[in-house]
Amino acid sequence: MADAPSSPSSPAPGQPGSDNSPSTTPPTVEELQQAARARKRKASDPDDDEETTYKWYGRNLARSCGIFTRIHTIVEYGVKLELSDTEGRTPTAEQKRLEASWEIIKNTIPGFADDMIDLGGDVRLRKAACSAVQRGVKGGRGDDCGGLKGKVIEYLLPPPPPGSKEPPAALTPPIPKCGVKAPRGMNHAVTAAALRPLKYPDAPETYIAIINNDEKFPVLSSLLPAFMYPAGHAYNEDDLDDGLCDNHIMRAVAKHVYQGPSSAQEKPGFSRGKAGNAALNGVTALTARDIAYVACQTRFAISSEEGWTGTDGDFSYEEFYWKIVGLLDGEDGKVIVDRFTYDVFGSATAQNSAAATTDTPADEFEILQRQRAAKRQRAEAAAAAAA
Repeated sequence: MADAPSSPSSPAPGQPGSDNSPSTTPPTVEELQQAARARKRKASDPDDDEETTYKWYGRNLARSCGIFTRIHTIVEYGVKLELSDTEGRTPTAEQKRLEASWEIIKNTIPGFADDMIDLGGDVRLRKAACSAVQRGVKGGRGDDCGGLKGKVIEYLLPPPPPGSKEPPAALTPPIPKCGVKAPRGMNHAVTAAALRPLKYPDAPETYIAIINNDEKFPVLSSLLPAFMYPAGHAYNEDDLDDGLCDNHIMRAVAKHVYQGPSSAQEKPGFSRGKAGNAALNGVTALTARDIAYVACQTRFAISSEEGWTGTDGDFSYEEFYWKIVGLLDGEDGKVIVDRFTYDVFGSATAQNSAAATTDTPADEFEILQRQRAAKRQRAEAAAAAAA
């Protein structure tokens, strides 16, 4: 005999209307879509705590991994490097930079390299983690740009000598600290004098020629800018090393970035108020990359460019950055690196924890390196003759 059909007044368990029914109202289409989006985000992104950690470390990497190199590019290269046989290989200059950047990441973010390697061929998850770090890089660089936009105006003129009771000199005409940057760059005598290649005369005619893109006055990343030398320094093509990076604007920008604005024009090692970027990130000494970053931030802050991009006319920030790194990353650049470390931290012995024109001017960075090599050869020859 067949079972009697269930009574309409007694719904089956689990069905709408039963006592143990989880819900009497089915989810809406919108709720289902939101749940699907949440599952997708969870599968493709690091969790909130992990992303916050990656972003925090990324803010420090903004100053040490190359201003335009993508974190994902570095990590993918590093993972392949760790998993391959490197014996007998001869890396290119670009590969050497990526290797150095990979080592910086490994030393900066605990366990990150192992996590990236363990992901193996899962490029999607690795890219998601790198994107979190990249957001930190962008945020750190953006904060430095934003903070310097107004404060750099105070750093343009040399400060009074230590102990002097003279008030700081005033810009004439004044440059607004906020709003558009049009009054800067080649549109003001002080910023124009600092931005021009040192080999060009410090004169209004030079600034006008540069504004008009005169081919006799190209502004290229291969030419040493005046802000990398002391104020009023005379160009000496036979000794480009003399006075290199000994500039009050760069010094103030370095202290602003690593110790904070209140330290920018104070004595070496001065720190006041909340911890600066250096203390927050465990940095106790600067490197060639840090100084190259400072030079790029200095140039951008005093230029009339509104947005952080890779180029300013024929000038390439990325090329400029790596030329400075190449110049300072070695024994010949140690004196300059130590001097910046002393200015920022008060000690030079601490360790870090973590399109050209038709007639292209000669590359002064290469000339400077040749001059250094010649000096070493003369010293060696003199020592040999005295023996």
